[in-house]
Amino acid sequence: MKKQTFYLVIFLLGTMVAQAGMELTSARVYRKQGDYKQALEWYSRAIEADLDNIVAHYEKGELLGEMADEGNKPELYVEMRKEFDAVLNATGKKAQKKIRKYRPKIEEQVERYWIFQYNDAVEQFRLADNDSALNASASQLTGGDFATLSSSDQDSLKQVAKEGYWKQTQGTLELARTINPARWETYALLSNISSAAEQWDAAGETLQQAIERHQRPEETSGADVQQSEIEWKRTHLDMLENLAQIYYEQEHYEETISTCNEILTLDPQNPLAVKFIAFSWNLLDQNEKAIEAYQTAINAQPDNTNLLYNAAQLYMQMADTAGAMKYLADFFAIDPTDFEVVFQLSVIYLEGGSYADDEKAKELLGNAIEHFPDNPVIWTNYGVALIRTGETEEGKKAIEKAKALKGE
Repeated sequence: MKKQTFYLVIFLLGTMVAQAGMELTSARVYRKQGDYKQALEWYSRAIEADLDNIVAHYEKGELLGEMADEGNKPELYVEMRKEFDAVLNATGKKAQKKIRKYRPKIEEQVERYWIFQYNDAVEQFRLADNDSALNASASQLTGGDFATLSSSDQDSLKQVAKEGYWKQTQGTLELARTINPARWETYALLSNISSAAEQWDAAGETLQQAIERHQRPEETSGADVQQSEIEWKRTHLDMLENLAQIYYEQEHYEETISTCNEILTLDPQNPLAVKFIAFSWNLLDQNEKAIEAYQTAINAQPDNTNLLYNAAQLYMQMADTAGAMKYLADFFAIDPTDFEVVFQLSVIYLEGGSYADDEKAKELLGNAIEHFPDNPVIWTNYGVALIRTGETEEGKKAIEKAKALKGE
């Protein structure tokens, strides 16, 4: 009896294997005939008969991708991804051999479909900044009466059209993310949309996801290499700088500092990172750390006018006029043609309380006229400095010159 039962089990197993093979064969026949609905049905039956049927999962996913591409049915990419994941996540020694066979094929198809969707999203995003496209979309919203509307109403409708393009882009990017969740570009563009819409939480979250997925060239190989080392570094720095600015605008100062420290590992003298670290420490009431950040950077780059200017602004925030004057003066010694620096120094000399010095203001502004001969602000302040130092008539002439330049 036991022997007969053993034979019966073997017979049943053989029937099951044959049945599974028949289902897969049927799926292939229907697929070859172009009857994709029936082909999908038989692939599903093959998988129901054997959940670990890697071949059936792969071929079903491949067919779903073709149907999505050829039939313009993007929703089928979602189902395609599920089947491909079933292949890639299979376990067992026998499965690993088949995975090695199908992985390159899956990656090639996924890359092709992702590129199509991503490029489509980029084009949609560009339309959000295209005046002609916005005018056309806004005109459709009004039934052709767009040209008769007031400027403010037109602008409002164009904003609606712009947001429509953003929403369309987001939808396409979500599909691209489903097709290939590993591509950092999808998350970076999603962050750009959120930033444009001033949705800072979403912008920061998706940009962080992009940074996490942005692998260095040495961490990838073959077709996965998307950028050279130089390109990777520049792109990575750009994303980190954008993330630091988002965190700073959100008043997440500790996250700002952490992100800026990542920037400095790639670019040790990055002026934007130094600025945000110093300003963040200041806003966290850690003034000594804020000053130390700038002093360290400036000691390494004493001629970096960006660092000097930002250091001056920090001291002004801290109501430390002497510190601001020092760094503004250092900047001016390197570049006397920067209007903002000349203007800020002149205001301190004219209105800086105990730091006011009319003679220095007159000297500074007199020399500045050479660089800014048509700037009414410089002429006005120069006139004030002349009057205060007793050169009243010359001062009046300078002020009249300023009025003439303003058309008064």
